[in-house]
Amino acid sequence: MITKDLFKKLIVDFQERNVENAYERDLDIHQDPMKTINKIVSLIGVRRSGKTYILYSLINKLKKIYDFRNIVYINFEDDRLFPIKLADLNILIESYYELYPAIKAVFQSSLMQTKRRTEK
Repeated sequence: MITKDLFKKLIVDFQERNVENAYERDLDIHQDPMKTINKIVSLIGVRRSGKTYILYSLINKLKKIYDFRNIVYINFEDDRLFPIKLADLNILIESYYELYPAIKAVFQSSLMQTKRRTEK
């Protein structure tokens, strides 16, 4: 079972991690981080094509403007999250709000690992 404590650990672990080595990419995903994006932006591509490092690059841009605690990143390929259910995503948000008061941006990697499963 996935708990709030696990999500809190994953959130804090990423925030303590240095992702400064992400190279700037010439992509027009969201050039002005001061503007609010009120939509979901999906990066789609083949495995190992650099999607995660594009996210890291965007996170680095946002860290220059917002407190790093207002940015959430979760990699759903993390073995500690298996087997994750769609309902567990609510626990993720609850866990974050218990740690910090506001979210400015949420980044998720490999969300396809989350499957809708019915409870027995």
